[in-house]
Amino acid sequence: MTDGQGERHRGLVEGLIDGREDWRNRIHALMGAAADRGARRLVMLDESFEDWPLGEPAFIDALSRWVASHRELVLLAADFGAILRRHPRWVT
Repeated sequence: MTDGQGERHRGLVEGLIDGREDWRNRIHALMGAAADRGARRLVMLDESFEDWPLGEPAFIDALSRWVASHRELVLLAADFGAILRRHPRWVT
């Protein structure tokens, strides 16, 4: 993760990811860090976002705290079908 000047924030996502649960925990940690540190823009990339915790209360809470200051969120995917099916509040 970098700040607006390209400075790296050490300690947020270091090391190998050990399975799906570890990945989910890191996504939650990064979202919380973005909210706490006032990141201006988030760019999330995935083939389909099918495994992302977009509907989990902790993720939504962190996203709500982050977006409260008129931030910019960019989602890039090859297929948004999973978001349409699993997270309808993201597209309505």
